[in-house]
Amino acid sequence: MTGHPPADEAALIEDLLAGVPGARGRFYRCYARDVLGWCMRLGCGAVDPQDASQDVFIVALRKLRSFRGEALRPWLYGITRRVVANHRRGDRRKRRWFDLLRAEPHSTPPPDPSREAEIAEERALVYRCLAKLSFEHREVLVLCELEGRTAGEAARWLGIPEGTVYSRLHHARRRFRQATAKAGVPRAERSRCDDIQTR
Repeated sequence: MTGHPPADEAALIEDLLAGVPGARGRFYRCYARDVLGWCMRLGCGAVDPQDASQDVFIVALRKLRSFRGEALRPWLYGITRRVVANHRRGDRRKRRWFDLLRAEPHSTPPPDPSREAEIAEERALVYRCLAKLSFEHREVLVLCELEGRTAGEAARWLGIPEGTVYSRLHHARRRFRQATAKAGVPRAERSRCDDIQTR
């Protein structure tokens, strides 16, 4: 999985609609890493990110003829957030925490192997704190803090006013800081949320 977008998304869409051999594989390879990352972050362990990401691609391929956006990535994000929300509603009784180190694509081992269990525990704590946020607050935190999107980009992806993004982000940051402090997440871990990124 390279995670790199195709040079010409329009050509990829045409190939997908025409059923060109290999087009689905290209589509998956280009966007699987992003989709899996969104599923992990938005699901916060309450859903199986692999199952959810597969459903995202199933829905995307089914709805591809209705695609009218400027870019596939924000369109896929919109599908992902709905799929994850549906998985969370339908799977509440089966919630479980997955092994963060094994679940993260392209993760690298820590420089000190003896720290591996400690790092995994800290990351699990961070995920639990993230899960305490409302879905609306969590998704702006994921987009703006973890992925580095601007408020304008987040607003376009979510279909909400930019001011709403700023408001949600303000409350999300405050509640996330409170949750991590209460959970006893080490200060160093709190200051580098990028530890739970998949990129």
